[in-house]
Amino acid sequence: MEVFFHGYRTLIIENDKMRCTILVDKGLDIISFVDKATDTDVVWTNPMGLSCMEKRRLVIMDEDCYSDNYLGGFFEILPNFGEACEYHNMKFSQHSEISHLPFEMSVLEDSSEKITLLFVTRLSKYPFEVRKKLTFTNKDKTLSFEEEIKNLSSENLPYLWALHPCLGEPFLDENCEFILPDGTQVNMPKSGSFENSFHIYEVKNEGKVTVLNKKSNLKFEIDFDANIFTHCGLWISAENNYGHHKFSGAYVASVLPCNFETMTLSKAAQVQNVPMLNGGEVVKSYYNIKLTDN
Repeated sequence: MEVFFHGYRTLIIENDKMRCTILVDKGLDIISFVDKATDTDVVWTNPMGLSCMEKRRLVIMDEDCYSDNYLGGFFEILPNFGEACEYHNMKFSQHSEISHLPFEMSVLEDSSEKITLLFVTRLSKYPFEVRKKLTFTNKDKTLSFEEEIKNLSSENLPYLWALHPCLGEPFLDENCEFILPDGTQVNMPKSGSFENSFHIYEVKNEGKVTVLNKKSNLKFEIDFDANIFTHCGLWISAENNYGHHKFSGAYVASVLPCNFETMTLSKAAQVQNVPMLNGGEVVKSYYNIKLTDN
């Protein structure tokens, strides 16, 4: 079902087991992913209100776009991962720019068992075209994505690419355990513990992250192409459950499969072995997100 939410084209997809809400006009951000059996939404959005999507239109400075209107949700990062920076005489806001852009949508398959949708956009600052196929069935609580990025120019360009699913209450609490691709296990602190940290880990085994709530037994999983997403970040903010996350006021965590450990496009461009997309080249990858009962 396609609707408008705060002026944005929004897609609601569901079966008997799950319901997902996707902002087609804003980077394909997922703002809700609900397990119907327990009526549990695993996605965190800013408790200050989703009207921040409308406030984006009032931003004057490019570098302020993300910090002034942080939505949360499950979003993608390309080509700048990290703080605002300047590269090729262009200013990139934090985590820009794909999550700000609208996609065109078409239906590739629509049957009683499976639906496959194609989404296409072109970045406004970088000469990249992004194509994403989303497939889901009536059998489980899984969203499967296939993605390709094409460099439309003749210039070889560095790019930082990451996935950023924000997890929150009621799913997220002190009973949650993160199992990261290098085998590291991290427990989610209690709300109000003033934990605020970010770490990047190397993907040494399979490209998979599991977040298990050991009390409810509900599990969030993301598996991804470890040949592309060679590192994975973990961000935890375990303070109060209200207010803006930059002011010690969010209880939220995110796992971030990413293709490099260097933050910001300008710094990455100065480092050897940074991921490059050559002129005319296409890079392909995949990821799946799912909810399961342990």
